[in-house]
Amino acid sequence: ATTIAFETGNTPETEAIGANANDTLAAAQVLTMTADTANAKVKRGYMLAYLPTGDVADNFSFAVASGDSSAIACGAARNGSGLQSFKAELFVAGASKQTETESATADIAWSSGKGASKAAVVASAAGTAVLQLTSGSPSTTNTGRFYLCGVHVTSP
Repeated sequence: ATTIAFETGNTPETEAIGANANDTLAAAQVLTMTADTANAKVKRGYMLAYLPTGDVADNFSFAVASGDSSAIACGAARNGSGLQSFKAELFVAGASKQTETESATADIAWSSGKGASKAAVVASAAGTAVLQLTSGSPSTTNTGRFYLCGVHVTSP
């Protein structure tokens, strides 16, 4: 089973709207992945980021090997943000592998663990994975535009 937990040391997004932004798959910000202290087969990365007015997408990249399993957990509105219809989409080697939109009753949670909304994504070949995060229209009463995400990559 995979457990994904947010830490106080979530990597802040390097935000810039326009040049050098992480707004496209090609310009994805490299996510810092660290070894899990409890399981040597797991690398993990966390992000605390935001989608301000005018920013339509954030992209974070990380390396995967053939057979690696990528578990994703993300939340926005359910964590108090004004982002609505928050969506995560995972690309591996440029191809979309899985997508999900946060609901009013459940965060995005891809893993092999109990309560997962979808299964973790298994890479069929080594390459670069990119997690793309987008949102629908913001709340008219909540101006918060932040989200939290965690990525766990487990080798076979």
